[in-house]
Amino acid sequence: MKNQILNSYFQLITTIFLISSITVAAEEPTNSLKVPNGFKVEIFLNNTIEKPRGITSDQDGNIFIGSGSTFAYFATKNKKIYTIAKNLKKPIGIAYWDNKLYISSVDKIYIVENVKEEINKSMKSNKDYTWKMQIFSFLPKNNSNMHSGRYIKVDPKNNKLIVNIGSQHNAKIPPKKEAILLSIDLKTKKEDIVAFGVRNSVGFDFHPISNEMYFSDNGQDGLGDNIPPDEINLIIKYKEHFGFPYVFGKNQKNFNFYNKAPKNTKFIPSIYELPAHVAPLGIHFYQGNNFPREYINKLFIAEHGSWNRSSPVGYRITTLDIDPKTRIAKNYKVFLHGFLKSDSSKFGRPVDIITYYDGSILFSDDFGNKIYRVYYENIK
Repeated sequence: MKNQILNSYFQLITTIFLISSITVAAEEPTNSLKVPNGFKVEIFLNNTIEKPRGITSDQDGNIFIGSGSTFAYFATKNKKIYTIAKNLKKPIGIAYWDNKLYISSVDKIYIVENVKEEINKSMKSNKDYTWKMQIFSFLPKNNSNMHSGRYIKVDPKNNKLIVNIGSQHNAKIPPKKEAILLSIDLKTKKEDIVAFGVRNSVGFDFHPISNEMYFSDNGQDGLGDNIPPDEINLIIKYKEHFGFPYVFGKNQKNFNFYNKAPKNTKFIPSIYELPAHVAPLGIHFYQGNNFPREYINKLFIAEHGSWNRSSPVGYRITTLDIDPKTRIAKNYKVFLHGFLKSDSSKFGRPVDIITYYDGSILFSDDFGNKIYRVYYENIK
């Protein structure tokens, strides 16, 4: 009898310990993440989606999520998740515009013509319902797994879809339709090259005042811990060359390729050099009304984090101030950090950022399989 009581006691203690351990584990990410005073971080979606990448939303608080797997998802503001599609090739890019949804794959762009109707069908049916979609445009084929995902975003003033076509190599002189940004007219589907010499941009956005397009670019690997810098770039006119693989950053020469550069080519320097290997992916100009006024039109940068640097860097969200008139970028600051621990382990990697309908921001994490929400809570 005594042994039975002791066994029951130890089982109770073990159960309490396991429950408390689970609670601590569940709370660790948000407790470990540091943001400026007044800001709060919460997990919006947790481990219910696989490798979330690109995110976008409508005016009603529905969010649409691309992924590094084969799935695309949508989630309501009440955090109910539904499947949009489940047999796509790395659909990392997703863009909502005018009741239409554009979803990328490695070699094509799909379109959902009536998003509201598909949302209603999903909610009335079940979570396995897949949306009606059709091919919007074919893309240049990628024969390599490197940089095969296609980030996309709608240019709201010019009604064009912007698509990245990354280099299929770490560093190599690319053919004409590789290492570029491409535009596709939403009505005519006419294609135009936006920029050359872009190694792999997985994030771009349009300044809310000037509508000029800014994009991140990831520098090549294999040149050491501290070069080349990762970049924030500005497009003033189409078809300019941003340097890859001949120069990087503010036109520093890449001596392995510089003497092979096309003659009389003008290279456009980056407007801001980020630390090497922080791997900037999604960039986003904040446009909500929840954050303090100094954050309006501030550029947020999702730094995915290094994968082969001797000391890891990135794994955070940073900000830049960009003057739309002078186009000067300054005040590079860390906004959110804590994913990278002191022992160099990590539990998250930011990917894409949007302003949510309520003025907060959402960002995806393809390492922890989460969507986070950051909001401002003014405590007086």
